[in-house]
Amino acid sequence: MRPSVPGAADRILDSDMNNDDQSQPCGQSEAVRALTEFVRVLEAIEGVRLDTWENTGLTLQQCRVLHVIEHEMDAPVQSDLARRLGVRPATVTLQLNRLMRLGLVERIRDRTDRRVRHVVLTECGRQVLGSMLHPPPGNVARALGKYRRDELEAMLTMLDQLQEWIKLRAESPAVPQLHAVASA
Repeated sequence: MRPSVPGAADRILDSDMNNDDQSQPCGQSEAVRALTEFVRVLEAIEGVRLDTWENTGLTLQQCRVLHVIEHEMDAPVQSDLARRLGVRPATVTLQLNRLMRLGLVERIRDRTDRRVRHVVLTECGRQVLGSMLHPPPGNVARALGKYRRDELEAMLTMLDQLQEWIKLRAESPAVPQLHAVASA
């Protein structure tokens, strides 16, 4: 992780200063504008992800099943998966049968108890899920290729600082809320 200036994100989002000095934190109007533009970029990325998802032909629930299996549970049994998804075991069975027909998941017998079957993604399932979660590298390279290395490093540093601020906000109610800045 790149070094960051402690509290930099707080200064960007909470500063009341409104001056032209480039070295000083921006004022609230600049912070709101930057945040608005950032959200627009996220929406554009999400649009690409949604297009990719639609091209898979999977339902949203099937995508959720794949995500939970791969990222939230380690080779779950169907009953645990149903509990995590908040659905009946029969519903999970139907979803898994469809995903198996598509070659995206498989059921593997437990080594110690042959009655127990764990659910895992196949390599194809991992690729499909990965394509939905991460934009194709070529698109990212084309989108960011026009920037100089120092500009990309500055962007990455700012994103790290924003992520730090969000993490602090989640951990401590003492950090000012983002919506309070936007409404000011």
